[in-house]
Amino acid sequence: AGTGGKTLQISAQMQNKGRLFSLDVDADRLERGRTRCAKAGVSNVERQAVQADMTRKDKWCKRRKRTLDRVLVDAPCSGVGSWRRKPDARRTWAGLTTTDGKSKDGADRGTERLANLLPLQQHILKRAARLVKPGGRLVYVTCSLL
Repeated sequence: AGTGGKTLQISAQMQNKGRLFSLDVDADRLERGRTRCAKAGVSNVERQAVQADMTRKDKWCKRRKRTLDRVLVDAPCSGVGSWRRKPDARRTWAGLTTTDGKSKDGADRGTERLANLLPLQQHILKRAARLVKPGGRLVYVTCSLL
């Protein structure tokens, strides 16, 4: 759910009616989203921190299995989509330099990050799919294809 931008948009489309669940593994991001929703007068959003640990089942998700009409997954991404705007991000992403310009060991951290990201995205998608009721919709969003 992050800081709530998509949540605010969806709530507006729902005309602040119904129930909208905003889930994230980071409770601090959810809190920032709560602040943005309060400022916008949004009252139909329920926030829930879920477990990031891929080896354990989340109780909140288990209780809502196959009950939600629509689920939007805003999956973590590699960030390569921002390289055009921030060309130096390529080197940082690959582990060649840090953000303060110091040299690293030159190892290809990008391949390692991508190798970790793909199973995480798959896990999130599988967990989210379990929440969708029969006839419901699952929408998968990510900012980068890699």
